[in-house]
Amino acid sequence: MGSISDEDAKKLIEIIDGMVNWADRAFDAIRRDKWKILAKRIMAGSGTDIQEFVHNVVRDIAGDKVLLSKSVGDAINDLLTRLSQEEQLELIRYVKRRAYPLVVRLVAEKAAEKSGEEDGA
Repeated sequence: MGSISDEDAKKLIEIIDGMVNWADRAFDAIRRDKWKILAKRIMAGSGTDIQEFVHNVVRDIAGDKVLLSKSVGDAINDLLTRLSQEEQLELIRYVKRRAYPLVVRLVAEKAAEKSGEEDGA
C-alpha cells in the first residue's frame, strides 16, 4: 500500500467534515447523526482522485452549504503533493473500506482534544 496511512485517511475525512457547514439551520434535524451520515456518504462516494472524491462527498452531504477555508485548501494541497495518482486512489479505497472505524477514531480524538482544552483552560 505504500505511503497510505490512517493519518492520511483521517485527514481526508477531516477535510470533508471541515467543508460541510454543519452549523447551517438546514442541518438542525440531522446534526446529531453527523458522524454516521459522514461515514455513510464516504462509503458511497466516488472519484478518480482526491479532489473529485471530496467534491462528490461534500456535494452529497451539503449541496451548496459548503465552507471554504485556507486550512482546508492547505490540507488538500498537502495530500495532492505527497501522494501520487495511484496513492490517491488507494487512499480513497482505504477510507471507503474503513469509514466507520476511522470516523469513530476521529471523533474520539476530537473529544480528547476538546477535553484537554477544557482541562487546560
